[in-house]
Amino acid sequence: MKKLNILLIILLLGNNITHPQNAMPSSQEFEQLAYKWMRTFSEALHVLRTKYYVKNVDISDAMIKSIKALISIVPHCDFLDPKAYESILRTTSGEFYGIGVIIGSKNVEDAFIVIIDVLPGNPADQAGIKAGDKIIEIEGKSLTSMSADEIAALLKGERHSVVHVTVERANYPEPLSFKVKRDVIKDANALCYYIKEYNVYYFSLVLFTQQASKQISQLLKKAEQTNARAIILDLRNNSGGLLSAAIDIVSLFVPQGSTVVTTKDRDGNTVEKYSTQKPPVSSTNIPIFVLVNNYTASASEILAGCLRLYADKLQRLVFIVGSTTFGKGSVQEVIPATNDCAFKITTALYFLPDNSTIQGIGIVPDITINPRFPASEHTQWINKHFGHEKSLKNYIKPDGTKSNEEKETTKKNKPWKEQRRETVMQDYLIQNTLTLINLLDLIQKAYPQAKNNRAFCVQKYNQMIALDKDADWSEVNL
Repeated sequence: MKKLNILLIILLLGNNITHPQNAMPSSQEFEQLAYKWMRTFSEALHVLRTKYYVKNVDISDAMIKSIKALISIVPHCDFLDPKAYESILRTTSGEFYGIGVIIGSKNVEDAFIVIIDVLPGNPADQAGIKAGDKIIEIEGKSLTSMSADEIAALLKGERHSVVHVTVERANYPEPLSFKVKRDVIKDANALCYYIKEYNVYYFSLVLFTQQASKQISQLLKKAEQTNARAIILDLRNNSGGLLSAAIDIVSLFVPQGSTVVTTKDRDGNTVEKYSTQKPPVSSTNIPIFVLVNNYTASASEILAGCLRLYADKLQRLVFIVGSTTFGKGSVQEVIPATNDCAFKITTALYFLPDNSTIQGIGIVPDITINPRFPASEHTQWINKHFGHEKSLKNYIKPDGTKSNEEKETTKKNKPWKEQRRETVMQDYLIQNTLTLINLLDLIQKAYPQAKNNRAFCVQKYNQMIALDKDADWSEVNL
C-alpha cells in the first residue's frame, strides 16, 4: 500500500500535464485521472519485472529516471536523487569543493551544458577550461537526460579529488579532455577597477554573495570622494545567487522600506513581499551604467529592473546597456521526499515594484549593444602570419634594411588578475559604454533639461548612436 501511495503522489504532481489544455481539474477528476494512470504505471512495472529478458533490473535507477522525466517536463523543475540533493545541502551550508565554473541552464534532452564563466584563479581556470566551452562528458558519462543540478553535483566532490571533464570548443575539430582537481573556490565573484583617464569606476559582479552589498557600498564612497563621472556595474553572466544580497544592493540607492520584489502564486495571490531594510548610502547622482546580457538572470535581473524603476521616480541617471536578459523570474522550492530525495518545484513568480514580471521576458536594455566576440584562435593566427608586409620573410623595414625572420617568443602565463584586467580593457561593450559616458557629458551640456532626466537622456542616446539598430538600406542604381 505504501508503494501505491508513493505512485499516487507522483501522478498527482504530474497530472496537470496530462489534463487537456492544462486546465485545473476538479478534485473528483483529479482522483479519477490519478487512479487511471496509476494502474498503467503499475502494469508497466509488472511487465518490466516479469517479461524483460534481462533479470537484473535496477528498479531504483528506473524509478529515479521515470520521476525525473515527469518532473522535468516543467521548466526549472527537477527531481533530485540522493546525490544531487546532498550536493545542494552541502552547497547551502558552504561545505563543498568544486572546480570554479558557472554553468548555464539545460534541457534534460540536451547532450551538453555551456560554461557561462570560469572564475579566475580557480581549478578550471588553471586547467585551461574557458568560458563558452560545452561540457559533453563528466567522468566519461554523457550528459543526456541529466539536469543542471545533477551536473553541478558531479563537478563537486572531495577536496583535491580529480574530475575528468570533456568539452567541445569552437574551432576545435576534436573534443578536449581536462583533469581538474577540486578545491576550495576562491571568492572571485567581484572585480573592481578605476579607469583614471575617464574618471570612471568599473565593478563586475558574477554572483550575488553576502559581501556584494558591502563591496558596492565601499565603491560608492570612493566614487563620491573622487567626484567620479560614472559607475559601470557589470552584471553580464550573473546567474543570480542570494536574493537578500540583491535587496541589500537596491537599499544603497532607494529610501528605506521601498519594495524590491514580490512573489505571487498561480492564483495571483501575494506570497512574499521583500523591501529594503536600510537607509541609502548614495547621496550624489553619479550616473550608473548597468551592463547586461542574455545570461543575466534571476536576482541580477531584479536588481537591474529595480534600479531602473526607482531611477525614474528619484530622478537618478541609471542606464541599462547590452542585450535582453535571460528572463528567469520564477521561484523554486526544494521539497524533501522519501529515499533521501527531493522535488525542486516552481511555486511562484517574481514581480517588480510596478507589478511587471521578468519571467520569459527579461529586462530590455535602454541602449542595445549586442556582444562582439573576439577573433577565434585560427583567425588570430591568420592575421598574425598573413595580410601584413611584415609577415613576409625578410620584409623591408621603413629605413630600407631587411629584417631577419623574427623569433617566436613564448609568453609566460600571467597572473589571473592581470589576464582579467587585459580582458576587461579589450571588452567591446565596456569600450562602448565609456563612449556613452563621454556622450552623456555632451548631452547634458547641449540640453539643460537632461541633467537628471533619465528618459530624456535615453531618447537622445537612441537618436544619436547607430549601435545595433535596424535601418532601411535601399539600393541606389548608378
